[in-house]
Amino acid sequence: MLSAIRASRLAIGRRAYTTGSVSGIKTAVKPSDVPVSEISVIINAGSRFDQQPGVAHLLEKFAFRNTANRSALRFARESELFGGQVETFHDRDNIVLRAQFLKKYLPFYVEALGDVLQNTLFNKYELVEDVLPLAAREAEAAAADAVTRSREAAYEAAFRTGLGNGLYVEKHSPVSIDQIKEAAKAAYTKANITIAGFSVVEKDFNALIGEHFGGLAEGAKLEGPESKTYAGDIRIRASGTNAVTLAFPTDTPSSALAVVANILGGTSSIKWASGSSLLGSVAAKTGTKIDTTYTPYSDAAVLAVTISGPSSSQVNEAVRFAAREIREVSSTIDIDLIQKAVNRLRFVTAESTEGSSIAALTRNTDINVSSVDAVIKAASALSGGNVAVGTVGEIHKLPYGSDLFY
Repeated sequence: MLSAIRASRLAIGRRAYTTGSVSGIKTAVKPSDVPVSEISVIINAGSRFDQQPGVAHLLEKFAFRNTANRSALRFARESELFGGQVETFHDRDNIVLRAQFLKKYLPFYVEALGDVLQNTLFNKYELVEDVLPLAAREAEAAAADAVTRSREAAYEAAFRTGLGNGLYVEKHSPVSIDQIKEAAKAAYTKANITIAGFSVVEKDFNALIGEHFGGLAEGAKLEGPESKTYAGDIRIRASGTNAVTLAFPTDTPSSALAVVANILGGTSSIKWASGSSLLGSVAAKTGTKIDTTYTPYSDAAVLAVTISGPSSSQVNEAVRFAAREIREVSSTIDIDLIQKAVNRLRFVTAESTEGSSIAALTRNTDINVSSVDAVIKAASALSGGNVAVGTVGEIHKLPYGSDLFY
């Protein structure tokens, strides 16, 4: 992810993004002949930097509200008139504002995005009437989803603070409008943003960035707590779907660990088949859903395996099978498995970055693997390191991490 603009060599080299700086602002540009352009403003101010739970979530939802230059209604009508679309989202590292539009409307959208960062009014009534209710609905939807809830719990157990901060606003920890203003003042600075453009003319793009973002304060790079990893369990009683996330946090990102995650697998790339991955067969055998992800950050990384299903007995069985596969994965790795995993990762990387400025800069990992030994070493370290477990559902029927790996 883009805590330090850590775009992979694969994405930059093969996708022809040119990185640079305009008026002290980091930029990445890729020309293209397609008629639709995209701009992403990537603000390194995600939930890991929250001083109060939910600040990043609410700051993201304040984008495209009333500014000193235009009302939210005016912006919406102008954008609709031009046929464009905008969106915002956030994760643990970043808040992202993105606009997609016909090429000729580049000046309008660059100006509008600059207006958001420099002139948003942060009216209290907007927080009460629009922003907070919208964020609260997203938080409620996340809380109602067992898979999301188990992953959030696993991150909290794995990191406690920083990367362990929750992604969503919390009812018991209200955020004031002044706290949001202070967060915006600290985050919306040249030190914390990168602007990526896809299908734009670099000369025009740079000129517009200088004109509409050049007035941002220099600022200082936001600093969150140092990422330290822990083992532990967070268990949440709930009805409905049962979900268990096994999180394996590490201190540094690793291309070898990305390959291990793909070897473990779970969700098949073929819709009508369970696939041949190690955990794909476990999912088929137990009637559960298993998803393995690898997420690199600037100072840590997480390989996470999430097992879910309506039956706690099935999930319990699948978790125990999955834990055994993870403990023994290093003994099954060979050159063919590694090559298959690398090819799959290259495909996913190429697919996600084609035509998307944000994907090229925030969702890639370097997949250069030096040796089979490096992958085996990464796999062996999984079960011997910290294991954080987030469990949601009938927790009295589901195992603890210590039952699986210690």
